[in-house]
Amino acid sequence: MDLDIPDTSSDTDSNDDTILYTDYNSKDDVSCPSTTESELDSLFKKYLGDDFYKKHVSKEQTSDIVSESKEECTNFDLPKLTECASSKIIENGPTSSTSVDNKMLQYELDSMSDTDLPCFSQTKRRKKTDTHEEENLIIKLSSSSEDSEYLNKKQKQLKKEEERKNKAVKDALASHFKNLKPENCLKFIKVHIDEEIKAKDYSEDIVNELQNNNVSFAVKNHLTKSSISWTRQINSHILDTNGELIDTSKCSKIDEVLIVMESIDFLNHVHNQTFTTCIESLRTNLMENKIIFVIFGLERYYRFQKNKRNQNFAKEVSGKTRNVTDQKLFENVPTVSRRTVEYALTEIQLLYSISHRMLETKKELALFVFQLTKSIAQLPYKLQKQEKFMQSKWFMSENNKNCIAVDKNGNGLARLWKQIITTFPMTSLETAEALCAVYPTPLSLLKAYENVESTIEGEKLLQDIPIRRTAGPIGTTRKIGPELSKKFYHLFTSLDPDKVL
Repeated sequence: MDLDIPDTSSDTDSNDDTILYTDYNSKDDVSCPSTTESELDSLFKKYLGDDFYKKHVSKEQTSDIVSESKEECTNFDLPKLTECASSKIIENGPTSSTSVDNKMLQYELDSMSDTDLPCFSQTKRRKKTDTHEEENLIIKLSSSSEDSEYLNKKQKQLKKEEERKNKAVKDALASHFKNLKPENCLKFIKVHIDEEIKAKDYSEDIVNELQNNNVSFAVKNHLTKSSISWTRQINSHILDTNGELIDTSKCSKIDEVLIVMESIDFLNHVHNQTFTTCIESLRTNLMENKIIFVIFGLERYYRFQKNKRNQNFAKEVSGKTRNVTDQKLFENVPTVSRRTVEYALTEIQLLYSISHRMLETKKELALFVFQLTKSIAQLPYKLQKQEKFMQSKWFMSENNKNCIAVDKNGNGLARLWKQIITTFPMTSLETAEALCAVYPTPLSLLKAYENVESTIEGEKLLQDIPIRRTAGPIGTTRKIGPELSKKFYHLFTSLDPDKVL
């Protein structure tokens, strides 16, 4: 780039000009001489013109420019000083002006080289570098802002997805625990009845009882005859890769089997001594199941035996024969005593851990099947509740039976204190009232025990308190006695948790 500078060969007015251009053509790097403010002002006026200087540069601005130019041009030679002063005006001068004086230096930036104008080139390069850095910083900031927006959006999306998953899992767990509750558990139990039971006359009562309680059932052929089994629908879910809950509910077989045996078959087995063998065979087939044994109509057989004995006695006395109830039903059944039956049932209970139940009527059998179904349905809920209690370090119960309500005013505390006293064995309400009359609160009794001088005195503290047996003037009285007094003393003062009262 060329710099338009007036020809110095014809201008001999100033020796400074000659020195300026002579030093400019020199290749030696000459340090800048000490320059005053007046000399700098003359340089600005010479190359920029008086009009432009007066019009666009105020004294304060010129002072600022001069001071900055002094610092910037100290290490340059005089020609460089000139160019630095010029470039300083170009950089810091007013830019809002629409026209510039014709005497202003004209720069052709495209053709200017660093060797021609070192100071100007360095300033422009520094300016371009700063501009480039600013542009890069702006790009980085904009890119960082876009990345931050994207990350925030992604985080919100992930958080929303996580909340949706947590809500789905929470709803599934809530539904599972809701289905375990006693009021809902019967909906997920199904009763499977063997075809042999369906053929009996009491099967209709069983079916009606199940239908009345909204229990589903099915009739199917079992390997074990005259048996009833159960299945439970277990609700379960899994999370897929997309975070969706997939229902994987399935039916699980319950390890409980009810076997119904009529009294005639049972008596034949006991009489022939094959009952234990029959139970052992059932146990082998149902190895993983708990067997519940029901004997139906056994008491009816014993009534028949009693009536038969009475008939024989009447026949011997009067010589007349009367018809006996259930004669046709039990006429071919062998006679088996109650003791023999009880011995056989006790044997299977001890050897195979099989419990039994004796039922007489169709209604009793139907009700027992439903009660057993309900108990099996509530088993998971009760086990969960028991496990919760076992994990607690202190006793807690949801049973509010015989509880005393105490309000914020303290009403009910006296009744509660009396009830605590009656928890001791052989302690009646009259004893509690007599003790409360002397010591109305547990704290008053505790303070009385703290004031005794010896253990013997504390054990005898309550023994002489009178107890009125009945109300009225003729009512007799008795005393609390040393034993109960001793128990109360050790209850309030003993530090041994295993001490037996």
